Formats: sequence, C-alpha cells, structure tokens
Amino acid sequence: MGMSLRLTELTSSNYVIQHVIERGKPEDREKIIAGVFGQVLELSKHKFASNVIEKCVACGTFEDRQRMIDEITEVNSDNSSPLLAMMKDGFGNYVIQKLLDVTEGEQRAQLVAQIKPQLLALKRYTYGKHLASSIYPRTYLSN
Repeated sequence: MGMSLRLTELTSSNYVIQHVIERGKPEDREKIIAGVFGQVLELSKHKFASNVIEKCVACGTFEDRQRMIDEITEVNSDNSSPLLAMMKDGFGNYVIQKLLDVTEGEQRAQLVAQIKPQLLALKRYTYGKHLASSIYPRTYLSN
C-alpha cells in the first residue's frame, strides 16, 4: 500500500487526505483517487479510510465512481462479493450509501440492481435497513 493509502488509516491524516480530495489541486485529487482502486473493499472496512473512500465517491468523476462500482460488484474467484461484504460492514455500508446518494440514472440503476437481491438477507441488520431505506424510502421497512 502506498504512503498516502497508509495515511488514510490514521486518525488525523485521513482528514488531510480528505481535504486534498475536496479542495486540493485536481492532479492531486486524481492521484489519490487512482490510488484507491484495487483496494476499495479493504479501505471501506476501515474506520478512518472509509471516510476517505466516501470523499473519493463524492468528489470523483462519473468515471471514477463507475470504476469503483465495477470493482465492488465483481465477484471474486472464491465467489465472495465485495459489495455484500461492504453492505454488512459497519463502515463499508456508509460507502455504499454515499454511492447511492451521488449516482444517478443508469449508474445508480446498475448499483441498485446489484444491491436489491441482497436486501432481504440484510433486512435484519441495521446496515441493511439503512441501505433499504435509501432504495425504497418509507415503504420497505414497514413490510
């Protein structure tokens, strides 16, 4: 893991990284966002690094978000699902919620299509309820 990615896991330095993503030079933002690819799941499950991933989602381009969606929706060789792992995780689920908040149109529809089959299994988990309410406001949780 590169130096900047290790810094995302530290209490104070993750705020510096988030600041650079949000207010720094475009080329610095691009370097940081490019550095998270291939590690979105791992970083999303970390208390401080997940905040950096959320900032990458919020401040990244359409293409950056698509690349993250592609990464987390691809089933691994051991048939594990990064998306499902993130949906069950106390920090990773916030990254999924942020993706749902900022994506639109076909990109959001693609993400929702991958999440929907998992929702019934996740309904009993607090995190699953939050995701369900992001997709089905007001109606899903009353059933």
